Amino acid sequence: LQPPGSYRVTLKVGGTEHSQPLTVLKDPDSGGSLEEIATQFAMMQELSAEIDASQRLTLQIDTIRSQLDGLIEQAAYDRELRTAAERLARSLAGLADSLVRQKPGGFYSWPGKLTAKLIYLANHVQSSDYAPTQQAREAHAVLRGLLGVADVQFERLVRDDLRAFNEVLVDGGLEPIEVVRTG
Repeated sequence: LQPPGSYRVTLKVGGTEHSQPLTVLKDPDSGGSLEEIATQFAMMQELSAEIDASQRLTLQIDTIRSQLDGLIEQAAYDRELRTAAERLARSLAGLADSLVRQKPGGFYSWPGKLTAKLIYLANHVQSSDYAPTQQAREAHAVLRGLLGVADVQFERLVRDDLRAFNEVLVDGGLEPIEVVRTG
């Protein structure tokens, strides 16, 4: 979606490019001004990026946890290694739980925490053509801050805890846990 304004639409078919101007008009039944709609659109773009960031962070955590789970199964003979892997897995699970609610079963990640709050706020903001309320802006600032905290915690876990754990793995002749960077 785009706010009202003038745009150029380009369609590429094979090697041929077709282009023409397009004007998106304001809905005449909308109560919001063009400025309010633009403000709402800007906040929706930010919220969309933050929802994506939260989901990417969750995926990175899940990828590491999955590797740790496999290692825990293989390390049954090495109590020290198993304990270290379980400790790191618990730290990552705690961080993941701040982003999504962990539930057992096939669909174990339910967005009941930070990600769900970002989605809820995005739904609220886009429910009208008016500028976001002051409360919505304040909630957005708080949620953005919480996402920043989660990102810093993840980077610290990777930089410190996972690096130290990987050194133990390599010293023991095992493959290190990989961090899959997404986005």
